Amino acid sequence: MLAHSGTATSATDYTADTSLTIAAGATSGTKTYLITGDTLDENNETIIVTISSATNATLGSSLTHTITITDDDDAPTVQVSATSSTVAEAKRTACSLIP
Repeated sequence: MLAHSGTATSATDYTADTSLTIAAGATSGTKTYLITGDTLDENNETIIVTISSATNATLGSSLTHTITITDDDDAPTVQVSATSSTVAEAKRTACSLIP
């Protein structure tokens, strides 16, 4: 059985189940992770995969693998519509900055 942890969120950032079948006589297997794309600028995220248990096999010493999902989205651009404004000091006027 595989356990998943890390900063990525299952079903939001990736899809994978918790099973891995290794054929009789084989020493390794392949697991597919479907990464979900988005349009948010965010930090890279990780999926930490740990072999948590095995049936008809002995767990070895290397049981953890880290997958890094690198962000490919641009940071948003923020700007103001005017570089300055003037208000009278005797008036209670609100100044708003709207990107």
